[in-house]
Amino acid sequence: MLEGRGEHPLSPAEDTRSRFVGDALFFKGVLREGALQDKSGPSVAVEFGPLLPGFNDEQGWGASWLGIVSQRWSGGTIHFDLGVALTREHRSDLFVGTIFEGPYDWTVRPVAEVVYEREFNTAETFSVLAGEIWKVSDDLSFDFGVREAWVNRHPVTEMTISAKAVIG
Repeated sequence: MLEGRGEHPLSPAEDTRSRFVGDALFFKGVLREGALQDKSGPSVAVEFGPLLPGFNDEQGWGASWLGIVSQRWSGGTIHFDLGVALTREHRSDLFVGTIFEGPYDWTVRPVAEVVYEREFNTAETFSVLAGEIWKVSDDLSFDFGVREAWVNRHPVTEMTISAKAVIG
């Protein structure tokens, strides 16, 4: 999976260049088939790969590994994520997060996320997100959310919109 995020500043006081950040090439694998594959028990997966240099920002290469345990019930789905990374600046990073989703068979389902991340000797982030997932088809969905984060105890608000498509 190729991942990245386009950003464009809204304020003319900021750098006016658009940039592409968060670039990564992740390989995913299911270690244990479970509820997400219509089997019993939790699903367990791993996602790993290189962090790529960005455009107009984020120089250097890094690496990331994420373990995911997921369970789905008729009332919703929960995902627990635990990850480590070597950042593009070659610092250690730890990530712990939990995602709560509404019922999978709903066309539009609510979602909430709680995350703690620590890039050692640099930044500590705690964030919460509230949003929705719109399932257009089995192969296409859109995520919308508002994230409130505290980075080194300073508030940051983000609005996110993303698309997920299964090709092939």
